[in-house]
Amino acid sequence: MTEQEQLRQLKEEYENMTIPEAGRERLLAGIDRARMEKKRAERARRRSAWTAVAAAAVVMIALPNTNMQIAHAMENIPVLGGFFRLVTVRQYNYSDENHDAEIELAQITYGEDTGEGIPVGEVAVGAAVPEGADAGNADGDEKEAAAAKLSEDGLEAVNQDMTATVEELIRQFEDTLSEEGYHGLHVSQEVVTDNAQYYTVKLSVLETEASGYEHNQFYTIDKQTGNVVTLADLFAEGSNYLTVISENIKTQMREQMAADEGVIYFLDDEDMPEFNFQGITEQTNFYFNEKGELVIAFDEYEVAPGSMGAPEFVIPQEVTAAILK
Repeated sequence: MTEQEQLRQLKEEYENMTIPEAGRERLLAGIDRARMEKKRAERARRRSAWTAVAAAAVVMIALPNTNMQIAHAMENIPVLGGFFRLVTVRQYNYSDENHDAEIELAQITYGEDTGEGIPVGEVAVGAAVPEGADAGNADGDEKEAAAAKLSEDGLEAVNQDMTATVEELIRQFEDTLSEEGYHGLHVSQEVVTDNAQYYTVKLSVLETEASGYEHNQFYTIDKQTGNVVTLADLFAEGSNYLTVISENIKTQMREQMAADEGVIYFLDDEDMPEFNFQGITEQTNFYFNEKGELVIAFDEYEVAPGSMGAPEFVIPQEVTAAILK
């Protein structure tokens, strides 16, 4: 049975049957899940495209694990001395009786602490060392230039993906202008992490038709290297981190549902086991909070009914301490 057929069948059951309140809630959750599956497939397609872009930007991050000489050289690269900033470069607004869009496109810039960031692509890299300059300073300049180049490569990949994502969302919205019914689109970006090691930007999308659908994309930059960070980059090889983190999330889900009957997750449902949360994947969104804790972020409908919004789970440091690199 296709997703559309499953959704239609569930709606018909809901409209034509008299069922107890508990059963009604379970059926509504099932309808939410069917809708979520359709959305999840679209998000998986988008994330796969992003992973391909990110992979090109993180080639160097794997080198320290495979080549000791390169690893030693990377240890000597200083923490980036510049500052990352998020700068709005485009705003798109549209409104009529049936359509509403407020869209913001921002880009990450990098520069020295001069009060203004340097747009990626304009970072001064590899400048010649003046004749007679101090050798130690020249060596430091070269390291700073190397760090700046790494920053430029990583940020360019992120900026390109954010631009492509926003432009595609605008195109899809404009395709709805000739359609009946309400269509809303709100897109924004914000910095959610800016500490000594990581810089993370969250791209938030709220699409509204008959109901709303919130989905997000998190981009994390390692300030040490300028590379885009993936989950795999954080954990030791062979640590089985996906299972470790997934089991902790399941424990948190069960604890929350036991404490509050209004909390519902797609977990331990014997009636619809195919919808139960199985675990995170390499493409699951994450970021670090102000305490340095790993936060796993899900889209709306991904692991819970729409009433739960876009759930996030803070993974305790005692869970990750033993498996981090």
